[in-house]
Amino acid sequence: MNMKSIMFIGLVFIILNMCCSHRALTSSYQDKKLENSPVGFVFIDMTRINNQEGTVSILGQNRDTILHLQNAIISINEVDYKICKEEHLYKKLVSAEVFEPEYGLFILKCYETTNSYYKVELNGNIALISNSLINKCIQFKTLEQYVMESYPVPTQQNPLRMNPDENASIVANFNKWTYLPVKIDGDWVKIVDDKDCYSGEAPSSVEIKGWVRWRKDGKFILKVAHTC
Repeated sequence: MNMKSIMFIGLVFIILNMCCSHRALTSSYQDKKLENSPVGFVFIDMTRINNQEGTVSILGQNRDTILHLQNAIISINEVDYKICKEEHLYKKLVSAEVFEPEYGLFILKCYETTNSYYKVELNGNIALISNSLINKCIQFKTLEQYVMESYPVPTQQNPLRMNPDENASIVANFNKWTYLPVKIDGDWVKIVDDKDCYSGEAPSSVEIKGWVRWRKDGKFILKVAHTC
């Protein structure tokens, strides 16, 4: 083999290696992005299932069933529990965005939607839920829908501000009240105090309103509540 042939083979090897490395970096970056940036949330109606009106299965990435809901029964790792009467036995086995069977709430972060499935997070791992339009026990909400259909909760880290600006003044005593969403403007949501649901003895005598971030640097950061 002459020197030119050796140099050519070496060049091809280097190019192939660079391509493989680039694909690996791209995949790693995408995985990290998925972990930090959900595209929405999947709601599972546990009340409907408890009334024996539907079925939901959550699968692992190798398509094994890790959680199944049907006929007022929740099956976790092939062990059956009664949804209402045995919540104290199984609740600690499920880690999700929201898991409150008593209130019929089961909400999971969703990182991808296709015509076949929702890719969600359950117990810190990626799981799959069939994307069936006829299954009334499952509902997907975009991030914007999620914000507008919940109770936004300002915090010390993400306070209520007078205007949708990081440098705007913070509304005094904002943490004394509960809030309703009014509208979304970019990465901010305008909220107003809820006169029908309040934490003190009476609602505020004046309107409390302002803006709180729901997204920052492409990441969902808003704390929300789902019950009054």
